[in-house]
Amino acid sequence: MAREHGHAIIYPASTIRADDNAVISLPQPRHYDVAKTLKRHGIPLIQAEQLAHKSNGNLPLLIRYLLRIPEHPSWVQQDQIVQLRPLALLGGWQTNTMADLQAVAAIIGHDYHEWTAELFPVFHSEEPPFIQSYNAFRPVSHYENWQMLGSFLTDEDLDRFEQTAIDILRTDDPKFELPTEERQFAMLPDKQALYSDIFRRGIAETLALLGGKSEVLNNCSLGKAREVACSVVHAVLHKADWRRWASLGSLVSLLSQADPVVFLRTVQTALRSPVDNALKQLFKESEGGILGDFYHTGLLWALEVLAWKPEYLNRVALILTELDQFPLPHNIANRPLNTLRKIFLPWLPQTCATIEQRMSAVQAIINENSKTGWELLLKLLPEIHSSSDHTQRPIWRDWIPSEWDYGGTNQECWEQERNYAQLIFEIAQQDLDKFRILIH
Repeated sequence: MAREHGHAIIYPASTIRADDNAVISLPQPRHYDVAKTLKRHGIPLIQAEQLAHKSNGNLPLLIRYLLRIPEHPSWVQQDQIVQLRPLALLGGWQTNTMADLQAVAAIIGHDYHEWTAELFPVFHSEEPPFIQSYNAFRPVSHYENWQMLGSFLTDEDLDRFEQTAIDILRTDDPKFELPTEERQFAMLPDKQALYSDIFRRGIAETLALLGGKSEVLNNCSLGKAREVACSVVHAVLHKADWRRWASLGSLVSLLSQADPVVFLRTVQTALRSPVDNALKQLFKESEGGILGDFYHTGLLWALEVLAWKPEYLNRVALILTELDQFPLPHNIANRPLNTLRKIFLPWLPQTCATIEQRMSAVQAIINENSKTGWELLLKLLPEIHSSSDHTQRPIWRDWIPSEWDYGGTNQECWEQERNYAQLIFEIAQQDLDKFRILIH
């Protein structure tokens, strides 16, 4: 009747007939579209982003989070919790990738096909925790599964996950065995990655949840989540070569949220290596061109995330100062010095550190390397026209207050500009060439 009157009907469906031209499939909104819409309706930026990530664009979940309704989905039933609880540790997998299926079986501790057969009714219910799309199982919301099932996980579950996560994240992309000029042929079967991207990202997300959202694991030993996160981050990154860092790519940001202390210590240790410096080689391996990749960006994104936490700011600043000594092509904008500028820019600071803490960090940069300190101060001085990109923000760590918004008051901006102007003037007084640059 609705169709006869020219209306359309929106309804949930797990499968759609491909030959039905009267049906239009509406994709789930992307999380950044959700965040943009929420912000447009007056919700603070950080709160909007948190809601978008937690719901993963799923509108019924988003409404529940907005209204703070403590409702359990229909699939959370006591008689099937034992089979369902491993879903909290999984962020998706490819059904046509054998390595994924074997790793899922190792995490759940059961035969993969028997397990999925038992959960078939759940996966095909009206509001399932996972959706099968072509050859992939994807969570409706990894965060929701973690919240609903995390309290049923045991130490044994985390032990199985720990070893499997180490094996997965320590598996490097085979394309890095090829010379630079041949990596474009990495799509050949014998040079494809062993595990799917969706599976590796889900494992890294679980590590970040273990580090930042472990309060739900009330059935596990005290400190077990921190122990697992620490163990995996250390095992994956300690003495890692450049191929490991390049293979991890954007996942490095999630590992930094899993255990920031271990992550920073590992990076600092790698920087002190006098020979075979993995991070120096990582920067050297960056490729330009239309199809080129820049393998150091994942590390910079991770450091941007950690810079939001005041207690990590000084260490992040000094690491970026050391990384700035590694050469990069001049046409690459994503470089350590520009990251430092984005963090400390007076009119758009991207850290929750106080003005005094920012000043202390900039002074530490100058003391560590006067050349980088001078170049940074030049970039922080007021300009008639200025622009900046946003840095990466933590997803699974509540380091940024939900009411926070970009920029500060004019008074705070002026205070920072005076601080940096005073610092650069003191340096220029000792060097006539620098004084000439400052005047011009």
